[in-house]
Amino acid sequence: SQRLRDAAEKLLDSNEKLAKSSLSLKPKFRDTKLLLGMKHKEQENLRCIMRAKQEQLAEMKSICDAELRLLQKINRADEEFELLFQRFAEGDTALAEFLESFLVSRKLHHVRLMQVKKLQEIKEHEVKPTLNQFFPVGIPHQIHPIYGLTAAAYDPPLFLLPLCTYSDPGDSLQQSPFGFGHPVRCRWPVRPGRLQPLMMQQRKQRDQ
Repeated sequence: SQRLRDAAEKLLDSNEKLAKSSLSLKPKFRDTKLLLGMKHKEQENLRCIMRAKQEQLAEMKSICDAELRLLQKINRADEEFELLFQRFAEGDTALAEFLESFLVSRKLHHVRLMQVKKLQEIKEHEVKPTLNQFFPVGIPHQIHPIYGLTAAAYDPPLFLLPLCTYSDPGDSLQQSPFGFGHPVRCRWPVRPGRLQPLMMQQRKQRDQ
């Protein structure tokens, strides 16, 4: 029985020491638990930031792709207009047909330019959100909305369009009636020298 009492006393002493050790580690355990919770929240915030960055990059890529497709369409329209004017200058196209095609091409050309401009504004807003505070963008008064197209489509006065002279593709919008001043990489050659064969063609048709 003495052995049992000795063993019970040793067991009680061991349990008491273990309890004191556990109580002494409780503050450290509490601090570690709080630190782990903070690290978990920080990880969640980083995950949200990464997800937002990925969505932003995907959106910017889609915007760039759309802008590239619009510029390609503008360049193809330029080439088609070159062929149209060449056929008209050679007398293969009637004046009424040429004027109708010309007005349609010009209107579509400026619709696409405004869409490119809108995409560029979206990209600048994503990259530099405070840029508009220093360079506010205004809409000129000589722009009339085209109902039934898109919100970014505008129809400028047509009598101003053929008279614009673009010396550089980057200055095309600075010299155009829109007056936005943002470069749009496209070409629409307007050569005043072509007015002479146009007048000659009209004289030939009047003589006939």
